[in-house]
Amino acid sequence: MATFFESNIAAKLKRLLYAYQKKYGAESITLLYPLTDEVAAGESIMFYSSDGVAVQVRFVDLFDVDSSLRKVTETISAGRCV
Repeated sequence: MATFFESNIAAKLKRLLYAYQKKYGAESITLLYPLTDEVAAGESIMFYSSDGVAVQVRFVDLFDVDSSLRKVTETISAGRCV
């Protein structure tokens, strides 16, 4: 069964982020979204379109924002992002 995030928000976000990627020609798109009980800490979601656009959703723990953002930054700096 799909989670609330996947069923109600994901399709809209995919279209929106895909449009931004196309408009600005970004190499990668990463959305930061608040961590919920429905998502495991450290989990991310990837979406791929048929024309090669990749969108990643990373979840941020709002009770530990500094640590969460540090992990995202380290991932991007290491080139392990989309």
